[in-house]
Amino acid sequence: MTDPILSVPPGGALSVRDFCRWSSLGRTAVYEEIGRGRLKARKVGRRTIILFEDARRWLDTLPTHEEALDAADTRRRAASGSRRGRGYDRPSGGNSQNVMGASLPSLSRKRKKRNPEKEKPCSKNKKDTAEKKPPALATPR
Repeated sequence: MTDPILSVPPGGALSVRDFCRWSSLGRTAVYEEIGRGRLKARKVGRRTIILFEDARRWLDTLPTHEEALDAADTRRRAASGSRRGRGYDRPSGGNSQNVMGASLPSLSRKRKKRNPEKEKPCSKNKKDTAEKKPPALATPR
């Protein structure tokens, strides 16, 4: 038995849920693709739908596995080569300056200890800070 989602006619539309099943992607990935403008979606009231022809167009624009690996390898090589030998890794020794020579704040500052005796009451109303008596118990009749 064939899944009706996989055999949608070319003029049909898919809900986001159906598109997720059709494309084997999660909702987050689908909405990211919509947000990046790679996948065209339409709204009908509160419902988001994707025309099947837009789904096929999105699928056809995706890179092949080899193309994606080549692009990732190129990005990785470019990123590693641009930083090599230029002092971007870490400041040496006790020097606490960033790459541009500006001083960085010390990370070893001690926090001031809280003194509860010197703290002021939170309320500005003096009536709230005065001691309150417990409510009187009602006597049964």
